[in-house]
Amino acid sequence: MAISKKGSRTITIHGEVYRWILSPRSGSVLLIVESGTGQGQRMEVLIPTEASGRSAGTAFGVQPEMRIVTPKDVEGCIRQALSSGWKPTAQGAPLTFDLRGDLLVPRG
Repeated sequence: MAISKKGSRTITIHGEVYRWILSPRSGSVLLIVESGTGQGQRMEVLIPTEASGRSAGTAFGVQPEMRIVTPKDVEGCIRQALSSGWKPTAQGAPLTFDLRGDLLVPRG
């Protein structure tokens, strides 16, 4: 099933179009990326949303600083996944990763 156009975004890398969406989780978000055609293998990246070791003061005390996922982050994930063997136009089970810092780590 292809990612819905509603609520998703596209990004073009080396002339190839990809569609992506963020799905919130407790303490993290799941980045889901697929070929712009909607056909082929998906890539899924679990991204922690709390920036480690930093906090921001609020009127109610100290809360963890939240990480914002930007299109540049998505581009970096796609480039690393392609280098790690993701084939977005081939059929297959989703390729899954964790994002640690700025590096993708295969889930297994």
